[in-house]
Amino acid sequence: MDVLYLSTQQGQQTRDRILAAIAGEMTRDEIAVAAGLTYEQVRRQTNTLVNEGLLISRRQGNQRYYSTKSSNFKSVVSA
Repeated sequence: MDVLYLSTQQGQQTRDRILAAIAGEMTRDEIAVAAGLTYEQVRRQTNTLVNEGLLISRRQGNQRYYSTKSSNFKSVVSA
């Protein structure tokens, strides 16, 4: 089930921090530490970023790894 959230300025700032912090593949815990965010902020916003097509997620064992879709990320940043 897809859940739609109202996009807020704070949410956008959080998503920007996540995109800036991701280096290679990272778990949500690693992203939270690198971006200085809570796990809950990262959980909510990684779902949004995956749905928007800006992050790729893959599962390995009981971990989920996130990485940027560099071509999409570059077009958003340069816009």
